[in-house]
Amino acid sequence: MDQAGPPDPDPNPPLRRPPPGACDCHAHVFGGPSEYALDAGRNEDPAPGTLEDYVARYRLMHAALGIERGVLVTSNAYGNDNASTTDALSALGIERYRGIALVGADVRRETLEELHRIGFRGVRINTVTRGEMTLDDAAAMAGTLAEIGLHLQIYFRGADALPALAPAITALPVPVVVDHLALMTDAAAQAGEPGKSLIQLLGAGRIWIKLSGAYRICDDPPHYRETASWVRSLVAANPEQVIWGTDWPHVRHTGAMPNDGDLLNKLWLDTGDDDTYRRILVDNPARLYGFEHP
Repeated sequence: MDQAGPPDPDPNPPLRRPPPGACDCHAHVFGGPSEYALDAGRNEDPAPGTLEDYVARYRLMHAALGIERGVLVTSNAYGNDNASTTDALSALGIERYRGIALVGADVRRETLEELHRIGFRGVRINTVTRGEMTLDDAAAMAGTLAEIGLHLQIYFRGADALPALAPAITALPVPVVVDHLALMTDAAAQAGEPGKSLIQLLGAGRIWIKLSGAYRICDDPPHYRETASWVRSLVAANPEQVIWGTDWPHVRHTGAMPNDGDLLNKLWLDTGDDDTYRRILVDNPARLYGFEHP
């Protein structure tokens, strides 16, 4: 079993300090094997460390960048066990941190209600690395998610999956958040129908998208320019439904470990004005995750 490497402990300083209330909308935390049992079907072992270690390093990374809020996504290294994220939210405080859960198709309404009570605001489908819940499963529970106040987060390769997924996404009665630029570079987005379809869905307000994970699909750090045009197209399509995240601590990444300061600087370089920067980092996450507006 491969083991993840540690994240870069020294974020580069931001070119533009984030405004108050800035939110990192995608990260993961882990704990030691004696704290949380790893799922037998996992793809990778996390880097060593207790949950307390991870939370401390996560806080330090945010302090270095000027980030005041965050969203933690349960890793499928734990299957559908959200305990590590739950405990991290308890330590960090749900006034400034939220969670995204992994659940099975048979999840009970009472479980979803409890997840919402303790700070979770969505459930995630992962079609890229591993996941037990399908879009059909999510559609079956979408009405319940909407009633409770949970949204749906989807991780997929847009160029491959979007033509089949777009009609189903359009029909869902809950907000849908697309992870990591739909794993599309500028070239992939410009190559045909998937890029156009994603822009149409975003422009119509049917989806949100995370401007994150560029380092997973292009190999030109520190600015990952192979996604710059795609980012600008997404922001132009609907600047009120795009958000940003570090994807810290960058699990299942085999290349050079990205620097989280560079990832924040990419957002500034790709957007380039204070109003858009504030919308993406502060206003949009506050609406989606239910934070008090600063």
